[in-house]
Amino acid sequence: MQYLDELLDSAVMICSDLLTGFRTDHYSYLRTNITDKEVLVSSLRHLGFPVLLNARIRGYYGKPRIVADVVALLAGRADIGWNFEENGRAILIADLYEVARPHSAKDLVYSIQHQYKITYEQVHGKPPPSFQVAE
Repeated sequence: MQYLDELLDSAVMICSDLLTGFRTDHYSYLRTNITDKEVLVSSLRHLGFPVLLNARIRGYYGKPRIVADVVALLAGRADIGWNFEENGRAILIADLYEVARPHSAKDLVYSIQHQYKITYEQVHGKPPPSFQVAE
């Protein structure tokens, strides 16, 4: 009987840990066409965002949880970050619910993508490969 009680207690603790993880992990992970880290950093700074490298992203009531390669510090309780995959593309990471409180998340992401395209063209003399129109 004691064995069953211990097993049940362990199962309750594991379930509690899992539920806690679901409650606090509100982050979205979105694939982007961004491939050049330096151009991204320059674009974010041009838009007036303070930028950190290899830092934690704030989200879920301002609590820093996830480390990203590039982090744009936003007003409010959340930031946007990017992690670069082995294939060179960046994954945007953000608690979009918290980002949307003081910002329009859609407009914010659009303005970053737009500035990235402009900066990329200035640096490389051509549009980013993933932004080119097929002929």
